Amino acid sequence: MIVADVLGPWHDVEVTATDPETRETYTYRDQRRRPQFEHDFGAPRSMTDITGQRAEHITPDPPVCVWRFWMTPAQLALVQASEGYVVLRYGEVEDNGQVPAGW
Repeated sequence: MIVADVLGPWHDVEVTATDPETRETYTYRDQRRRPQFEHDFGAPRSMTDITGQRAEHITPDPPVCVWRFWMTPAQLALVQASEGYVVLRYGEVEDNGQVPAGW
C-alpha cells in the first residue's frame, strides 16, 4: 500500500447548513477536493485532511487543501499521470499501516 500527500483540482459543491442561532437553513457554494479524487480514481483505502499539518514547502497563499491518501500503487500511477493533481510526496506503507519515518 502507498501513502501520498495530494493536492487536487478544486470543484464546486453545494452545501446546505443551518444557522445555530436562527435555525434558518441556507445553501452556499464551497470548494472541495476529496469527492473529486474518489470520482476520478476510486475510493482510497483511507484518507485524512492534513491541511493544518502541511509541510513548510507547501505555499500557504493562496489557501490549499492537502489530503493524505492510502491507496494502491495503481491509483498512485493514475494520480501522477493526471492533469490537475499534484503528488507532493509518497512512500510505501509498512504492513502495520504506519506512515514512513520522516513524514
